[in-house]
Parts: sequence; structure tokens; C-alpha cells
Amino acid sequence: MRLFVAVDIDDAIRRSVVKALDPIKSRLARMSGVSVTWVQADNLHLTLSFIGEVGEDAGTEISRVLSEPLPFEPFEAALGAGGVFPPSGPPRVMWFAMEEGQDAFGRLYTEVARRLQTVGIEPEQRPFRAHLTVGRLKQASSGSGSVVRDLLSEASIGGKRWSVDHVTLYQSKLSPKGPTYVALARIPLITPGA
Repeated sequence: MRLFVAVDIDDAIRRSVVKALDPIKSRLARMSGVSVTWVQADNLHLTLSFIGEVGEDAGTEISRVLSEPLPFEPFEAALGAGGVFPPSGPPRVMWFAMEEGQDAFGRLYTEVARRLQTVGIEPEQRPFRAHLTVGRLKQASSGSGSVVRDLLSEASIGGKRWSVDHVTLYQSKLSPKGPTYVALARIPLITPGA
């Protein structure tokens, strides 16, 4: 099974993301030499930890170590401006950054990583920065990189907030039509001492 841990966005934020992407999708569809795989609206989420392929026994252990509530107060989050990875060279990933809640996401990431380490899942070596991936460029012609960067830097969700009160352990089932995400466990945030 292929697993990851994520924070869900609500339907209002999902609609805002789709609306912000519409003109970008339209512009890129008219450009030659650009091929994008867009994340389906229902699959939009903020990844805390991509675990990858594990066996059934490991999946059970991962579910077990993540099952206890997370000792953090629920918080408000908001998405802001768009951008691309990597910051230079041909862009490969398009995303929206966190405008509000970045520190709280960092605490969630650290706690989830700590729990996963107890069952042998090592955290990524790159610094964690919460973001919402919206598309992956499969192909970008030499001149299109700057256009993609400009389009994303001009896009913004505009600070609309949603409440983060849980994280979700997902199984990703791959198919020719794209991935389907199945929620295996929902881990609530509980105010310490409550």
C-alpha cells in the first residue's frame, strides 16, 4: 500500500483554488511545448509526510503510531500566493504557499515525523514548508518556464481561511485515470490539557 499523511482543505478553499487556476490552465493549454498534470480538485491536500509503498504489517504499525490525538490546539490556516519548484531552472511543480498557519504546520510535521520514526520511517532531509501542490509539469519548453513562474506568482487564493482540526492518513491507489485517495485514519488535534 502507498501511504501519506496530509491536512485536508475545506470545500470553500477547494473552490477558490479551482477558480484561481482556471485562467492559468487556459493560458498553459494554448502554449506549445507545455504539458501539465493537474491535481484533481477532490485530491487537493497539504502533505505532511509522504511515506510511500509499505506492506500490510507496516501499514498497521503506521496507523497505530498515528492513532493518538495530536497535542495541538486546532488552528486557522490560509493559502496565499502561487509559486513553482524548483525556484530556478525548468519548473516541475506548481503550488500555493501558506499565508497563515505555517508555524502550526511545522509543529504538526515535526510530531508526525517523530511518530513515524518510531516505526522506521525517516523524515525527509529537505526543510519542511507547507504548500498545496496543484500541478506537475511533465514538459516545459525552454521559454515557457518564465511564463509559468509569472502566471503562478500573479495567482493568489487571497487569504481565505479554514480550520485545521485533524490530519489524515491516506492510501493512494494508482490507476490509469489518476490516483484515488482513501482515508485510513483521521487523527484529531486536541488542545493540550483539555
